[in-house]
Amino acid sequence: MADYYYGDYYPLTPYSTDDSAWLAWQFDQPERGEGMVQAFRRPSSPLEEACFKLRGLDRKARYTVRNLDAPGVAEFSGQELMDKGLPVAIREQPGAAVVTYKQLK
Repeated sequence: MADYYYGDYYPLTPYSTDDSAWLAWQFDQPERGEGMVQAFRRPSSPLEEACFKLRGLDRKARYTVRNLDAPGVAEFSGQELMDKGLPVAIREQPGAAVVTYKQLK
């Protein structure tokens, strides 16, 4: 994961100290076609799921997406991830999730 910190950084939510807000950001390695999203659900957030529009992806490419805290892998197009967003569920209050993505070749 440490490699991702040296890539492009995109805040996916406005910064907030509100106890009910979610925070999320993306680290992207465009030359490798992969990256990660870190999302945080604050203790007073009533929402168990949020969607985050990713940036810097290839709209025409397909990506595998893996939530490191959940089994399985999903597949999305770059266009879906950038226009509709990446769905992230965090059941715990507070809680966090790390989601990785990788472009299919």
